Amino acid sequence: MSTYTLERIIDECIADGVKRSKGQAKTAVVGKKTYYSVWDSYNAWLLEKMLKRKGAECPSLANISWEFFSKATDPSDPETFTMRCKPCFVLSDAFMKANNIPKKKGAMLPTLAPSEMINFHKLALRYSTSLTKDMIFTTFTSLVRKIGEIIGSGRIIKLPFSVGYLLSKDKKTKFIFNSESLKIEGGENPVVFSMKKPAAPAADPLPSPSRSVAGQISSSESMSKFDVDPSSASPQEEDAMASTNAGAIPQEDYPEEDAMASTNAGAIPQEDYLEGDAEGDFLPLEGASATNFAAQEEAYNRYIAKLENDAVAENKLNMLLVEMQKEKDEKQRIKEEKAVQLLKDMQTSQLEQWAHHDSEKEKEIQYRKAPSATSFYPRMDEKEEDLGRAKIENPYGVPVTRQFLGLPGVPKKGMGYRLSQGELVKDLDSQISLKKRQGQAEKAMKEEEERRYIEHIAMELDYDLQARQLEARGKKRELMAAWQREAFLKKMKELRMRGDIEGLRRHHADHKMRLSGSISLPGITGGGGGGGGG
Repeated sequence: MSTYTLERIIDECIADGVKRSKGQAKTAVVGKKTYYSVWDSYNAWLLEKMLKRKGAECPSLANISWEFFSKATDPSDPETFTMRCKPCFVLSDAFMKANNIPKKKGAMLPTLAPSEMINFHKLALRYSTSLTKDMIFTTFTSLVRKIGEIIGSGRIIKLPFSVGYLLSKDKKTKFIFNSESLKIEGGENPVVFSMKKPAAPAADPLPSPSRSVAGQISSSESMSKFDVDPSSASPQEEDAMASTNAGAIPQEDYPEEDAMASTNAGAIPQEDYLEGDAEGDFLPLEGASATNFAAQEEAYNRYIAKLENDAVAENKLNMLLVEMQKEKDEKQRIKEEKAVQLLKDMQTSQLEQWAHHDSEKEKEIQYRKAPSATSFYPRMDEKEEDLGRAKIENPYGVPVTRQFLGLPGVPKKGMGYRLSQGELVKDLDSQISLKKRQGQAEKAMKEEEERRYIEHIAMELDYDLQARQLEARGKKRELMAAWQREAFLKKMKELRMRGDIEGLRRHHADHKMRLSGSISLPGITGGGGGGGGG
């Protein structure tokens, strides 16, 4: 079974990207150079955090940090209290769950140094010159996914980091730290890696004050206030300093011809530990006494009390939030019930109105079907109706209209006015001229409406053309401003990477001077006034 290296992992990631991009013309395949650049950016950030005695946490991969523990060479003498630290590698729960990797007991949070969460935006700006946040995120996610597939399948992997190597075989992981890469530059005594097994301690050892110290450690504090004694350690402490991955791969399990069989000369074996402080100089505190130890215990007690108070306050807040949520839910339920009842009442009222309307309509239809309601005149009372029917001898109530006597000025049927021929011709001429004038007026009105409509359409077209021109000019201005801003930021990155402070100042001053002027585009004046377009 061959060993997976970084180059082979990147090649498989590129091959997977090519397979996914088939049939998608717009999908770009990330190149090998980009994968190496992303991995270098992550390792540069990791090395910087580890040299500052901080942790670097990546939720999708692992948390690489420092584990602090206490030691006393003489358990009966508090002045011999020392603090030690060792690097530790803990796979994240999400990584192990996603790749079906057995979960092992690792270092606990109170004993770990404060860790900084990975920020892809920061990696793009500070640790690279040509990568963007999205490029780093997608590429790094692809690498982590491929690493998880390899480890989850039980294959052999040897992955180089800036602080060591990650080894895996049969789903058992092991991380070997590199002592040379974790040395602090500028100190008289670099980080010391103790390789010998110290003698066992005396009976009835002093309780470990590591929690007292862990409660005071923060991202900005230095561990130089604690004395470091690299000369000895008890077997119990040696067990406590073991790697967080209990299922680490024994070195002899690997074949000799494998790439993982040989490690760097400065690598830290899994069973050894790193001891040192945040500055890398092991200078003992002169005049240390029980007062210092008591102060540390008092600080630890304050820290525990603060944690308890925070827990109580958080519990009270949670109870208050639960009560408020219950009240909110009850109010919402009452509101919904009222709304449902209101809808039911409205529906009942509408049904009653419709029923009343139908009954009234039915009554009206029955009323109109009555013979006495078909007369031109209003319906008379029952007595008058009986008298009327008796008078006209109409027992069936057949409607009877009055006699039509004619309208004044209107000739009766069959009897026309006696008009002369001249009067008839004159009337016809007047009617013809009137119709002609009316036709001309209508035609003129239609022509006027058409002319106004055409003018309105032309005006709207002109307005639309001007709006498109203004929009195009605005886009050109925005594009030019974005181009200048991108060029400015790129130049600032280059100057910052070179450390040219004077160049940064000159470039910033030139950029401000350019911003105070106008962006020159063809046909565009950038001052604030606008010239009229043809």
